[in-house]
Amino acid sequence: MAPAVRTRGADGGCRDREGSLVKRALLLVVGLGAGVVIGAYVVRRLEQAQRAVAPATIAGNAGRAAGSFTERLRAAAEEGR
Repeated sequence: MAPAVRTRGADGGCRDREGSLVKRALLLVVGLGAGVVIGAYVVRRLEQAQRAVAPATIAGNAGRAAGSFTERLRAAAEEGR
């Protein structure tokens, strides 16, 4: 194993180049992981929104609303008699 390469930083202190590479690799992995998770979440939400405005869903909601309206109208008519 090669010895660690040390360089001088802007403040004059020694910096370990291997430590910096490990830090960068860790940040890269964390960033990629976060990107994948956020991307999957966005895709899932878009698919849900797409299903919500599908013609079959809208027709089903309208049918249920009309059915409940007629039931309430019928119940109101019976109570009024």
